[in-house]
Amino acid sequence: MELRGIEFPPALGASGVQGFFGDPRHPEYKHSLIIKALFGDIFEGMGFVAKTATSYPNKGNVQLSAKDGFSFEELSPKAIHVMPFKKAALNAVGLSNEGYEFLLNTGIWQERLDPFMLSFMPIGSTSEVRKTETERFVLFLKKELPNFNSEIALQVNLSCPNTGHAQQMLLDEANVFFEILGELNIPLVPKINAVLPINVASKLMDHPLVDALCVSNTIPFGEFAHKIDWRKYSEKNGKSPLEKYGYPAGGLSGKPIFPIVVEWLKEFHMRRILNKNSKPIIAGGGVMTRKNVRALAQFKGVEAISIGSVGFLRPWRVPGIIWECHERLAQKD
Repeated sequence: MELRGIEFPPALGASGVQGFFGDPRHPEYKHSLIIKALFGDIFEGMGFVAKTATSYPNKGNVQLSAKDGFSFEELSPKAIHVMPFKKAALNAVGLSNEGYEFLLNTGIWQERLDPFMLSFMPIGSTSEVRKTETERFVLFLKKELPNFNSEIALQVNLSCPNTGHAQQMLLDEANVFFEILGELNIPLVPKINAVLPINVASKLMDHPLVDALCVSNTIPFGEFAHKIDWRKYSEKNGKSPLEKYGYPAGGLSGKPIFPIVVEWLKEFHMRRILNKNSKPIIAGGGVMTRKNVRALAQFKGVEAISIGSVGFLRPWRVPGIIWECHERLAQKD
């Protein structure tokens, strides 16, 4: 997948599956050490996408290590409810991070040699605050860009289910965000979920500063009740398992959301034909098998596939999924 002359591999990590840095010298998830010991480097051949971060420090719902400020302190944070037998997970991490100034000052991103993507989200309580956050982010990143050894793109997260923002509100501000972020002169990739209406997603993708679209982030708990049997993923009282700890209901990832993504892409594909929009799509959400890769690769606009929850739900499958992405998409017209 080429964005502004930068080549990205056809297999890309979902934002955060490898943490903020994806650097083996700085393991951020304790479970990743276990997976590596059992299965080796399962992410070889996959492009790196950083975990979404914010301009200012944001406590979120997961405790970060006092030692480095970015790795998870616990092996199994209560804000993440993993259901391995159901091939699904709920999370309400809530963008726990120390802010972009802190993350950039580590110098770890700047050392990467292959093209990769950062991920940013403004989360302030008002539109003016979110605008200020975006401007602040641009100041931080623009200052450091000359120190990067590789070219980068930016995913603009417009879909996190755990920050309390209505998607329509964020969409109304998206043009403002893009204009501010355009000063960075790097590829911009809005990240949405399959809850977003097709016509709204099309408007996002048509923006002249937008280079591609990434779909789908997690599905907020309770959405698509006619397509997802939420009883399978809830407590006996019908509530999300995360709510008993005082967290938001969170977002669902894994196998249950894959059919929803496929259905969304079918409808979006028809809209693209009518609008003659040829920008690339990064498709994902519940990709658990090589067969899933083939199902997404059938859509003409899909030039890369996002690999996420399978990395901890079925880690031994990841190398085959990455290989399938290269096989199906690397030579795609």
